[in-house]
Amino acid sequence: MAEDGKTKKRWKRILSYVLIGFGILSILDLFSPIPIPTTGIVAVVSGAIAITAGFYLLYLSDMDWVGFLKRTVSRKEEREKADLDAGLDPMVPVEILRIARGKGGLLTVSTAAMELNMPLGIVEAGLRECVRRGAAQEDFDEAHSTVVYRFPEFLPPPAVPRLPESG
Repeated sequence: MAEDGKTKKRWKRILSYVLIGFGILSILDLFSPIPIPTTGIVAVVSGAIAITAGFYLLYLSDMDWVGFLKRTVSRKEEREKADLDAGLDPMVPVEILRIARGKGGLLTVSTAAMELNMPLGIVEAGLRECVRRGAAQEDFDEAHSTVVYRFPEFLPPPAVPRLPESG
């Protein structure tokens, strides 16, 4: 049984080297259709595909892709679950809402932390809880290079333009 696994691995390695070699020859032999029947851009594209397939077989075919994708997709859910498991005080988001109302609906993590006199991690978890519940929206302020949390119900109403009166 162990021999079967070694033989399979050996053949996969040989196939990957053959693909890489074929890809390199295809690219180097651009305009000669004799040994490899490709010319011009088709030679480059087919060579790149063969090289990519060879490197995939050589290095990445044994990777657990399903587990990798689950880890990258579920990071946000894990972070939210960690916030709840860390025992976030349920009054932190309420206090953040109170501060947001006083600040006109815009808050940063540092502003809220200074107002609440709490560590940044706890305040950030509270802000994420507000976003998760739909009370806030995350936005990036490029001018200050920081994340700004917008609380739509506390934002001032937009100015309504008036049409000039004709008379």
